Amino acid sequence: MSNHFECKCNEGYALLNEDTCEKLVHCNSPEDEYKTCGNYAKCIRDASSIEQVKFMCNCTRDYIVFWGKCVSPLCYLKLCGDGKCIVSPDYEFGNKCSCNIGFVEDKNGACTIPGQTECALKCKEDEKCKFTGRFYTCVKNTNDNEGISNGNTSEVSNVIGEGGGDKNKGMTVMMGTTIFPLFFIFVIFITV
Repeated sequence: MSNHFECKCNEGYALLNEDTCEKLVHCNSPEDEYKTCGNYAKCIRDASSIEQVKFMCNCTRDYIVFWGKCVSPLCYLKLCGDGKCIVSPDYEFGNKCSCNIGFVEDKNGACTIPGQTECALKCKEDEKCKFTGRFYTCVKNTNDNEGISNGNTSEVSNVIGEGGGDKNKGMTVMMGTTIFPLFFIFVIFITV
């Protein structure tokens, strides 16, 4: 994704909220109740099952199901093509498509046109913005002057570990350019 920060959980973990990963459960036993079973989803007892106790994976508060995933209501029916709907008060209608790397927005705002995504990260002075196959990242500059960037080039980045995560510990990976919209949304949810 480009133009925003996003937490990604390692295999076996799912997002509890915008910046916290929890270990996934299969949601099929009483021990799994109230535990994370998918991104923004918790395992709950199925109230419609009278004869035997059954469990189901249900979206957490402030999320609804859209195409089999729990999303913000502001992203309901927002089709982004090769991208993802991002919620932010900075955008008209409160949402915007953030395109996958290698795609740009069409006239309707969906990510359908192949194109080069620009690096929006602000790398440190001794780092450069580098495309690493699937993601972009800020990497330490090795004095080879190749790809030196402070974030204003045509390469994009993913910052591993900047969100408190460790790519080998089942935590998070941060991607994109700004955490301010996520922080702002978090503050709004807390105050509501």
